[in-house]
Amino acid sequence: MGTEAEGTLTVGGTKVKVRGDFASDHVTFSGGRRGEVPYSAIQVVSTAKGILRLRVDDAPMEFPLGQAAERIANKIRKPPTLMDKLGAKTGLTVAVVSVPHSLLKQLRAAIPETQDRVPPRPVDILFLGAPDIDALAQLAGLAPKLADGGALWVVYPKGKQDTIREADVLAAGRAAGLKDVKVARISPTHTALKFMLPKNG
Repeated sequence: MGTEAEGTLTVGGTKVKVRGDFASDHVTFSGGRRGEVPYSAIQVVSTAKGILRLRVDDAPMEFPLGQAAERIANKIRKPPTLMDKLGAKTGLTVAVVSVPHSLLKQLRAAIPETQDRVPPRPVDILFLGAPDIDALAQLAGLAPKLADGGALWVVYPKGKQDTIREADVLAAGRAAGLKDVKVARISPTHTALKFMLPKNG
């Protein structure tokens, strides 16, 4: 969940109420317009007087956001990349286990040395792909593969309540002695939970 705001959408000269939930790289609309729209498909018109004016699918929208208007506008103009959200940058050691191919491809484009296996030595960031609840059994064995201050991301499909739920991922991570600290949207079909080893004391 990001910054939520009530606003208006103009359709055929008539203004209707709409609600926007402005996340890191997309906005989820409800009310007069529904659905998730990536920031790349949204045009910022202005932020005068604290009113964020947007154009979405050629329809004008207004959201009174006050001091937050410019911050949200900048996020829409230049949303963080997936690598930004995951903290994956040059100089870090990264390994993946059974993640979606599209994610591995993006990681290797940012960090060519990304390992596609259980790492022999601790790494800064470790990704585990979990298509179902059974895959979470690997967490206990992967936790020791984290370097000091390292992160373990569990990547799992969204909307698959019959095979894996957020609650399942959280429970497995905590049972492995990890602390959940962040959620990131990986794609329209996958999300990820970030875990870290808790600090002693």
